[in-house]
Amino acid sequence: MDKFLASLSIAILASLLPYMKEAVQPKMKEVFQAFDPKKFAKFSCENCHGKDGADRKYKMPSNDIHALPNTPEAFQAMMKKEPTWPKFTEFMSQKVEPAMGKLLDVPVFDPKNPVKGAFGCGNCHKLEAMTP
Repeated sequence: MDKFLASLSIAILASLLPYMKEAVQPKMKEVFQAFDPKKFAKFSCENCHGKDGADRKYKMPSNDIHALPNTPEAFQAMMKKEPTWPKFTEFMSQKVEPAMGKLLDVPVFDPKNPVKGAFGCGNCHKLEAMTP
């Protein structure tokens, strides 16, 4: 069974790579560069999947994207503490999450109405216990 699952994982990854390269990466490059052309001048698979993405078979969340607090209270505290967080949070929730939801054909996470399988922060960022 393990060999079967491993070969199935390889087959799924092989079928996803062309879509990621042809649809997801170009669209998300456009989204990120519109937000900050300098910071995201170079945009590749590594921006989201990390430097070790290929070694990890592009599994998400990434090791290279900073972690986020795993509770709403800690997240709100960080929003007050970190001056860049409100701007990035608005960008992520208004631009990145809807674009990825559409590209992956899944709903976008709504904290007021959580749906299993919805695309949200935890798809790209690790969620960890944090003390602001």
